[in-house]
Amino acid sequence: MFIRSVYTFILVAIISVVIGIPLERSPDLAINSGISLIKRDSYPNCTNQSSPFYQSSYCATSTIVTITCASAGNSNLSFILRQDCLPNENCIDYVDQQNVSRGMCADFKNIRKWNNKDSGSRTCSENEAYDTGDGKDLILGLTTYATTNNPIRVQMLEAFMSGNSLGRLFNQYNYTKIIKNYDGNSTIKYCFTAGTTKKITALAAAFG
Repeated sequence: MFIRSVYTFILVAIISVVIGIPLERSPDLAINSGISLIKRDSYPNCTNQSSPFYQSSYCATSTIVTITCASAGNSNLSFILRQDCLPNENCIDYVDQQNVSRGMCADFKNIRKWNNKDSGSRTCSENEAYDTGDGKDLILGLTTYATTNNPIRVQMLEAFMSGNSLGRLFNQYNYTKIIKNYDGNSTIKYCFTAGTTKKITALAAAFG
């Protein structure tokens, strides 16, 4: 069952999931307001105390997140770090409601994973609903990887809700769709067309 949780951390390092927090805000208090639907997922952390403010992150590989953190003394200075996902996690990219790019290490149990069949056919994940309850916003994230575990562009990415397309992207390796006031009952399916005979693996998850 998917549960949306809200936590308050009084730790300098754990500020990465704050959405829209100004850089000048004191780093000793951060409110986590944009988390994944299941609390087992890991969040990218700005662990350098001289650069504690989260700016953005992305999946460098299926198991590594690259994080950009802003300096506490000068918001124009940034610090780049790499964070490994846990052994039971993979990285999925998405863009949140404040248009901030985020790479999230999601638990295997929260991920839908599938491979392409051939270069020209569309392949899709399971078609299931997310049990969030009524009226909650849902952010869908989908990332495609080569056998090297590096992100790879594919011919097309698409998602469906109750059989209706939520939009397509072409020649990209990640896809985001924000669903406002999701009803908790409509089925969600993720799809991609590889455009290559090479093996492509897709990873998808929903975040709240």
